[in-house]
Amino acid sequence: MTDEHYLELAKGLFKFEDNPTDDQINAKAKELKDNNVARANAKTSGKAKLKAGEALTDAEIEALFG
Repeated sequence: MTDEHYLELAKGLFKFEDNPTDDQINAKAKELKDNNVARANAKTSGKAKLKAGEALTDAEIEALFG
C-alpha cells in the first residue's frame, strides 16, 4: 500500500466536524502504516516459528489466525 493510500484511509477516520490538521492526518496515516508493517512482521515471524516448533507471541497468533 502506498503512502497516499494511508493518507486517504486516515482522512476517512476523522469526522468532517473534527476539522483535523495536516499533522493529525499524517500522524494517523503513520500509525496505520506502522500497525500494518508490525502485523506483517508478526505474521512472517509466526510462520517461521511454526516451522521451527517455537512458541508464538500473542501478536503472532493474532496476525496468523485473526
